[in-house]
Amino acid sequence: MSRAAVNSENLTRHLSSLRDLRKTASEEEWLQTGWGFLETMGLGEFYGCDIDLLPIIEGIPAGSEFVDVRCYLQHTLVEVLLDHLEDGGSTILLNTKKMIGTPAEALIPKIEDLRKKEIRGIPVHIEGRELVIYNLYMEEIGTEIEPTGKDPVLLEALWRTAHGSRLLSKLGVGMRADLQALKRIERAINRLGGRLVLSTDGAGDGRASGSRMSSAMQSLLKKHSPVEFHGDDA
Repeated sequence: MSRAAVNSENLTRHLSSLRDLRKTASEEEWLQTGWGFLETMGLGEFYGCDIDLLPIIEGIPAGSEFVDVRCYLQHTLVEVLLDHLEDGGSTILLNTKKMIGTPAEALIPKIEDLRKKEIRGIPVHIEGRELVIYNLYMEEIGTEIEPTGKDPVLLEALWRTAHGSRLLSKLGVGMRADLQALKRIERAINRLGGRLVLSTDGAGDGRASGSRMSSAMQSLLKKHSPVEFHGDDA
């Protein structure tokens, strides 16, 4: 539905339809429907927010004009998202470039800070076994991982971060990689100020590393990379 189509009485009808849809839509469907609604309202800077929009929609005063609803949504979303980000909410699909020059610009410092934090110590599991290294005097001097299989590196935790997902998309790497690709990934993450924590004990089995993500967002990201949603411009 275009922005023109939601003016006046059509807006009320559209909001009513959204409330009805929430009763039957899956969490994943509702998340995407909410993003579509925000774009319809000319609020594409909030596209990709990992929140339930129903409580916000329910708060829209009855009989409001388009411009009043848009203003209400802008300022309410900033407040809700600030709380969401304070709680470590996911930023993976938020596009900070679109926020510049809008009320959402207030979110950018927090988004950037979260994105830096979530790549500090990302767990990466390597299928294999850890070997202890000794010197000539049989003193333990370190360890190394002996991998098994063709693509033993599991990268789900990295995929679930904003910087990590874009990096892996650029490199053309999926949920698994070989050791050669891992070296490239490590160098790139280090340049961003992050660090990978490699292990064979399951620490990289997909657990989130620094951000909370709804089950609906997780489901969407298993089907599509973040780049597919808005391009590599966030």
